Amino acid sequence: MKDLTREHELKTIFLFSLPILVGNLFQQLYNLADTVIVGNFLGKECLAAVGFSFQIHYLLIALSMGISMGASILVSRYFGSKDMESAKKVMDTGFAFCFCLSLIIAALGICFSYQILLVFRVPSALLEAADIYLKIMFIGVIPTFAYNALTNILRGMGDSKTPTYILIVAALLNIVLDILFIKAFGMGVAGAAFATVLSQLLSFIVCMVYMKIHYRSLFINVLHLQFDKEELKKSLKIGTPAMIQQVFVSVGFMSLQFLINGFGTDCMAAYTAASKVDAFAEMPALNLGQAMTNFTAQNLGAKRKDRVLKGGKYALVMGIAVSACISVVIV
Repeated sequence: MKDLTREHELKTIFLFSLPILVGNLFQQLYNLADTVIVGNFLGKECLAAVGFSFQIHYLLIALSMGISMGASILVSRYFGSKDMESAKKVMDTGFAFCFCLSLIIAALGICFSYQILLVFRVPSALLEAADIYLKIMFIGVIPTFAYNALTNILRGMGDSKTPTYILIVAALLNIVLDILFIKAFGMGVAGAAFATVLSQLLSFIVCMVYMKIHYRSLFINVLHLQFDKEELKKSLKIGTPAMIQQVFVSVGFMSLQFLINGFGTDCMAAYTAASKVDAFAEMPALNLGQAMTNFTAQNLGAKRKDRVLKGGKYALVMGIAVSACISVVIV
């Protein structure tokens, strides 16, 4: 655990956001590895199929991050005010809600994946490969939602390093499994999807074990969850605007994908490759926002509004400077 209410605001925000940035960069490696390996070993048709499915996957990640954000903010606030009993209720409730929601989304996605592809005008030559990949990725929604719920809780307690270490290991494992399943076992796009899902499952398991060892009093015991409707209402009230924001961004990208799909396989493959650059470019600003969320919540819980205002100014300057530098490099 890390107390975000003590040290200098700029130093605290920077050091807290840095592991989040590294972690999210490795999160992008999941799909980047699929893109590079699929493109080289299976060709542009499979690359285009994986590229569209990534947009759906991105939407689901945005949904899970937005929903669990509310729980993370409440945990930060209770942690700042040293109310660990309420923090535990929020953690249990948020995890239970995310898990149940992921089961529903996974079931619906598996049933209607083919219809989704038809709605977005995916070329007929890509439908079979895209459908296989998307169905498997919907299975991966369950460990993804559960893992994101846990990592947001850890960040709420000021621990931004542990999720990063876990993501680094999982991303490297994903690359190894990609090559093994695609090249050695000849599983095609299904191999890429299975590699991603297994890596996500590992992330969740390791995170659970870590919390069991280091946060025994706050450990989420799935057999004895404390589900609190009032805490869920508070969490959703805070997290829903963040979720809507994330989802609208994702829907915007899916709208572009809808238009691009009409131009055929070559354009789909090109857009898939180029969009990875855009995803990396956006990371620093998004991560700074995540860090400020937990910084603000902890300091409000500790009744340190002065630090919130100072931290906001420092974060704004850092965000503008970093975004300007990245824009120049990309252009």
